[in-house]
Amino acid sequence: MPTFQDTQNISSEIANLIKNSKECLYLITPYLQLNRQIKPYIKDLVYKIPTIHIIVVCRSDKINVEDMGFLQDLKNVQIWALNNLQ
Repeated sequence: MPTFQDTQNISSEIANLIKNSKECLYLITPYLQLNRQIKPYIKDLVYKIPTIHIIVVCRSDKINVEDMGFLQDLKNVQIWALNNLQ
C-alpha cells in the first residue's frame, strides 16, 4: 500500500522501506536526491537480495548526475523518466 510522508519523516521512512524490501522497491519522486545515508542502504539491498527489482521513476531534468551514475552502476535497477511528475 502506498504511503505519503511529510518532510520530517521522509528520510527515516525511505530508509525503512529500503531495508525492509524483499522482492521489489519502487521509488517515485519528481526530485530524486539520494543523500549519503540512503545510498548504502540501496547498495546493500542489491547485494543482499540479488534478485530484487528496483524501479526509480523521476523527472529526467531533476536528477543529479552523481545519483544517476550511482543507480546505473547497480544491477536490477531501472530508471524511468516521467517528466510531468509534480
